[in-house]
Amino acid sequence: MITKGHRYTAVMISLTKRALIGEMPPDMRLEFLQHVETLSDQVLTPEVIAAIEPMSDDGYSIVQEAIKLGWPAALDIFAAKFAAFAALNPSLLAIEGTIP
Repeated sequence: MITKGHRYTAVMISLTKRALIGEMPPDMRLEFLQHVETLSDQVLTPEVIAAIEPMSDDGYSIVQEAIKLGWPAALDIFAAKFAAFAALNPSLLAIEGTIP
């Protein structure tokens, strides 16, 4: 079963991969990579995490709007609007059994 937490975590992985494309100090890049590595479980396997692609500009626009509501409300939106994120980034569907 894909939980709400798995949905918003997949969106956050995509967001993190977007950040990793940009310039950042090597120690910060390592910290981001180590954090993503800790997210692995029975659903978000290392293979699923590797398959998730960086977030697009359109996906990032949704994130920016959601963040205006503060945390954890933004995470709730990431989970609730997972289908919209997946439409913009089909690699999120690497998680088996997602809600259509």
